[in-house]
Amino acid sequence: MMPLSVNKSVNIEEELKAIEASALSIVTYSEFIKMLSNDVTQKSLIQRIEQVVAILMEERPLFKEDLDYVEMVNHLAKLFQ
Repeated sequence: MMPLSVNKSVNIEEELKAIEASALSIVTYSEFIKMLSNDVTQKSLIQRIEQVVAILMEERPLFKEDLDYVEMVNHLAKLFQ
């Protein structure tokens, strides 16, 4: 998995596509579940999602509204499952 750049000018759309591509590169649903059962891989994916959410909430006006950071991370994590 490619590391997420900490540069604030990172292209969020590209990072989201990279996360999605990582999730979609799994051949079957059962393989994806096995991958998520691997703590290191799951933590890595969640950390990347958290970084994207943090950048979005900091830089994008839409995300500066009263949004629940934890709820957003959980929602994105479910989308990639």
